[in-house]
Amino acid sequence: MTDKIKIVKYGGRLNPIYEEIGEIELMKITIRSFSENEEDEEFCIDINDLMDWVNRK
Repeated sequence: MTDKIKIVKYGGRLNPIYEEIGEIELMKITIRSFSENEEDEEFCIDINDLMDWVNRK
């Protein structure tokens, strides 16, 4: 199963609704080198995935 994070657009105070405009794959990886502790894993978004998504919009 691949987790994804939703990209939303806020409608503002007059229309306080978040409109979904896309999603990007969300990963849980170890950021630090040589760490074997599972607690060191963090949720991340790859910058290339983010830039590709922005360039398509």
